[in-house]
Amino acid sequence: MNYQLHIDRYLHDTYDYADYAWFTTLFPVGVGMLLRTPRLVIEIKEGKTWCFDWAKFIPIAVPAIFMLTVSLSTNISTPLTALGISVPGLLINGQKELSIIAGIVLGYSLLDSLKR
Repeated sequence: MNYQLHIDRYLHDTYDYADYAWFTTLFPVGVGMLLRTPRLVIEIKEGKTWCFDWAKFIPIAVPAIFMLTVSLSTNISTPLTALGISVPGLLINGQKELSIIAGIVLGYSLLDSLKR
């Protein structure tokens, strides 16, 4: 069964948009982490000391976090345009693809920034 169809049906049956928004925001982050996991396992087996590469994490993950935060806030709270805050049109009006890509990039870059 198509999971997107199942999630949309759950939303229309329960009218609980917060659960839908949290799931559709955080699930791609988990997918991105799963994509990086095989390489991380290989790096763990090498047995060196760990460090975190901030120079790689900040320029990649901060814009992804921003896109996910805006996408989540427009879905679960009052629209930001009613508060006078302009939000790019790609992040509203049902454009799920951008937040999905941002979530996958964020999850991948979280594990990719761990260095040995």
